[in-house]
Amino acid sequence: MRNSNKKNPMVIGSLVVIFINLVIALICWRIAQQSTGYDGLFYFFILSMIGIAQLVYVIPALIVLRLLGRWELIKGVILGGLITGLLNLGAWFLMQSLA
Repeated sequence: MRNSNKKNPMVIGSLVVIFINLVIALICWRIAQQSTGYDGLFYFFILSMIGIAQLVYVIPALIVLRLLGRWELIKGVILGGLITGLLNLGAWFLMQSLA
């Protein structure tokens, strides 16, 4: 029988990736707002930076987790990355249709 108090590593990995992306979004929003005072630039800036930043931290995280043998966390990080990528792709299509 499975212990209900035990945390699911796949969910934790996904939530960590999504949380880091939210932090990156807030940082990008702050930079765009301070540099131009225009929030519209935020949308372009955030869509560009989340994809780049995700490559910077997800790939090393996957390598480290693989070396540690944490396969469930690896699945969670990949799932969180896929969710972020799909949301990013949808936002790009939305911006292209509005332009």
